[in-house]
Amino acid sequence: MDYLQQFEFVIRHKSGTENKVADALGRRPHLLHMFLAHVAGFNNIKTEYTNDEDFGSVWNNISNQGHTAEKEYVSHEGFLFYKSWQCVPRGSFREFLITELHGEGLAGHFGHDKTFDIVVDRFYWPRMQRGVHTVVDRCRVCQLNKGTKQPARLYTPLPIPDRPWQHLSMDFVLGLQELYDNMIRL
Repeated sequence: MDYLQQFEFVIRHKSGTENKVADALGRRPHLLHMFLAHVAGFNNIKTEYTNDEDFGSVWNNISNQGHTAEKEYVSHEGFLFYKSWQCVPRGSFREFLITELHGEGLAGHFGHDKTFDIVVDRFYWPRMQRGVHTVVDRCRVCQLNKGTKQPARLYTPLPIPDRPWQHLSMDFVLGLQELYDNMIRL
């Protein structure tokens, strides 16, 4: 606070229309989800519910009887929803969704937790966290760019010479003589 008080400035709010960069960064997860809503083949999910191991029985109850014993599941426009999350049947589309949400967007290749948060914001399937971890762990870009930890070891001093001229080293540092001369004058 003391540091900022030495400057004269005025803080003004810029709305989203004037401040497009900050607005886009603040809405990043929503932009990603909107992109996925227009994926070619997205409507094919509707046909996969019938034989799906995770949602087949729920979908068949809703289709045949118009309701299900589990009140959290709802059918809307041919898609199955669990509460407010869209159910995604088993198959490669789950991996596709995770990959898109993990690696695409304004600042992609999030870690496990952030990718899971983005996926769970809109979609649902059993054992989702395990699937997210698997896809993120297999991400080639993350593997290439992730640093590796190496265990730190103790520094070992150089051996002490037991006779003159046994070990000779030279540092090529320029300007030390000038520095030494200036220090002597002070």
